[in-house]
Amino acid sequence: MLKIKPEIDALIDDFYKNIVGPYWDAERRLVDEHYRTIPFPFEEIPSSEFVFSFQWTLEEFEGYLTTWSSVQKYINERGTSPVESLLKSVKPFWDSKRLAVSFPLFLRCGRVKKSI
Repeated sequence: MLKIKPEIDALIDDFYKNIVGPYWDAERRLVDEHYRTIPFPFEEIPSSEFVFSFQWTLEEFEGYLTTWSSVQKYINERGTSPVESLLKSVKPFWDSKRLAVSFPLFLRCGRVKKSI
């Protein structure tokens, strides 16, 4: 899950799980599980943890949220955007023009198992 600052992260977590959670495709769980539940017929190689970081305005953050498939499904079914309510809650904590927004990058690395 993306990280900004603890107060905002808690609001996003609630939004992700409870507001638009029911609208995610079933396959979304693969990302939530960091791809660990996908069959992986290779010898697992440990990998480093990677993070993408961006400096976003509140408007850029809003634009990102509206790309979520669960948000689009919510809008299609209910006729209103859930993002507006989240932004009202987030705005008091968005205390700078731009804030650092970080995303984890999940990797599964492996090598072909040698046959004996």
